[in-house]
Amino acid sequence: MSILEISNLSHGFGDRTLFKNVNIHLSAREHVALIGRNGAGKSTLFNLITDQISHDQGHIRWQNGIKIGFLTQHAKLSDFLTINDALLHAFDSILSKERTLQGIATKLANATGKQLERLLEQYANLQDELEREGIYEVSARIQTVADGLGILELGLDHPVAHLSGGQRTKVLLAQLLLQQCDVLLLDEPTNFLDVSHINWLSNFLKQYEKAFLVISHDALFLNQIADVIWSLENTELVRYSGSYSAYLSYASEKQTQQIQAYSRQQQEIKRMEDFIEKNIARASTTKRAQSRRKALEKMDRITTPTILAPPSFSFKEVPASAKIALEATNLIIGYTHPLLPALNLLIEHNSKIALTGCNGIGKSTLLRTLLGELPPLSGEIHHDEKLKIGYFAQEEYEKSKATPLDRIWQCVPDWPKKDVLRVLARSGLKHEHMNQPIHSLSGGEQAKVRLCKLTLQPANFLLFDEPTNHLDQPTKDALNTAMKNFTGTLILVSHEPAFYKSIVDTLIDLETLYANGKETQIIARHFKKTKRH
Repeated sequence: MSILEISNLSHGFGDRTLFKNVNIHLSAREHVALIGRNGAGKSTLFNLITDQISHDQGHIRWQNGIKIGFLTQHAKLSDFLTINDALLHAFDSILSKERTLQGIATKLANATGKQLERLLEQYANLQDELEREGIYEVSARIQTVADGLGILELGLDHPVAHLSGGQRTKVLLAQLLLQQCDVLLLDEPTNFLDVSHINWLSNFLKQYEKAFLVISHDALFLNQIADVIWSLENTELVRYSGSYSAYLSYASEKQTQQIQAYSRQQQEIKRMEDFIEKNIARASTTKRAQSRRKALEKMDRITTPTILAPPSFSFKEVPASAKIALEATNLIIGYTHPLLPALNLLIEHNSKIALTGCNGIGKSTLLRTLLGELPPLSGEIHHDEKLKIGYFAQEEYEKSKATPLDRIWQCVPDWPKKDVLRVLARSGLKHEHMNQPIHSLSGGEQAKVRLCKLTLQPANFLLFDEPTNHLDQPTKDALNTAMKNFTGTLILVSHEPAFYKSIVDTLIDLETLYANGKETQIIARHFKKTKRH
């Protein structure tokens, strides 16, 4: 039974068409992965089917009474709540009924006669309803989901205002999972999640008895949760039944067949055109040539297969002046209180380091302290006098009307426009995105703009905070290659071992440092084999 029907849907922005005559449906209990390249329109489709924006043509019909839960890439959470307050919002309907029950109980004290009978009946009916809806399980359910997503360890009375961006996303996700919606719409839900919490979410979604649509570029995650694939391909939304890995095999074979069929047809067209050109003017062969011309005019032409060039990144390097890039002594990081034990860190030039650990452990704080954006609570940091730092922050929200072209041209004002457009294209930006306001782009497209900007800044020390969030696989592959080719020093925060293992030679797990509770000394050198701390 379909709970969502999309028919003849067309939509675009300006001259750019995102969807053209899309026809697709979502069935109850169906577990769907919505996939496509960055900027293809995945998040826009979510906005269309939830009436966040109006579509140009066609129809979007939900079954009556369907409860939809929607987690966007840029969802917000009020600072004036505790974690428990935020999670209790998932039960607003039940808690409202509980307050009504308490009100009835208060009235019972002074009621008599028929009023008492009526109130007792209301009380009994409402109490039965609350039991069916799980009023006595609210606390246990909050504990289970909060534990699974790594929130419980923070304390449910922890103020939202003190949470990191990743922790806030976890709270919003937990809130949504607790609502027991008929359909979940999850846009990049694994961003900011540790491996163990991604595994928990995978198991939760596999057992989810209702429907969901998930946007993600995490292949392992998609393979675990999805039994249907919606693939956004060249303004069309194509449905495949089966796992994500089965879809990849099918799509690869299909593309190969399309390329071969197109090549064969082009060869046949060339032969026919040559024959017509040679024989149309000769009396003895004119009829045959005319017949070929008619056949050529009636031929169903195979559309040129779309093969998108992968992005390419290359970081500008400047030489260092010393063997040691950075040295930290008795370093204690934090805002008002220490996040980690004292750290003695010696980083040699050309070393590449991955910082791992759960959300809120201090990874971003450590990066910002080494960068000089945050002062340490105590300790000293010394670095090479010719150190040139490039920094990719975890999230940067663009609120102005600046376009990618504006932002990149500011970095290279002497360049002609065609060269600026070329470097944006090399970073994976489509031409139609280059003149759109950055704030209107998808998370992946915004990340590409920031990566493009970073490639233009000469550096010998690069800091990356969760750079793969929102990126599609071709862009991740291109970034991985650029990081491996970079001969300077690099520190990378990531929750994706599959991404960083081939890059780094030193792995620093901040959870281990925290658990040890002792002053730690780490020397980061360039090694062929990964060292672990």
